[in-house]
Amino acid sequence: MPYVSRERVAQLAVSNALDVTCDIQDVQLLLEIMKRNPKLTTFSGDQPPYGNLDWWPLALFFNSTDARWDDVRVRRAMGFAINAKQIVDVTTGGASAVNRTPFRAFRRCRKFNDACADLIENIASVCSIRRNATS
Repeated sequence: MPYVSRERVAQLAVSNALDVTCDIQDVQLLLEIMKRNPKLTTFSGDQPPYGNLDWWPLALFFNSTDARWDDVRVRRAMGFAINAKQIVDVTTGGASAVNRTPFRAFRRCRKFNDACADLIENIASVCSIRRNATS
């Protein structure tokens, strides 16, 4: 199917004229479409996060082959500057959670994520202490 506007995709979805789309990233639009056509569903059914359960559609990474990111202080500064909760709120309408690992909270990944939780919290605490000490 050739590219059509998001508005046209919404019209086609409401009228039951398409099978699959990956173009509806706006949660409010998606909820409105699902309200108008109850036959529609997402990968998560009609429950949050209303779409892909994996992280890659909304992930934010930096090009690690670019020398500008070699300095750990620059990477940490970016980590402090980025408001992860705001990114989640904007990209999913707040229907998802902030994830500090590269893996979504799938059942098979929980063991890994749980094992990383204390480490991530410890790193965040150390960085926060250092940041406050230099302020």
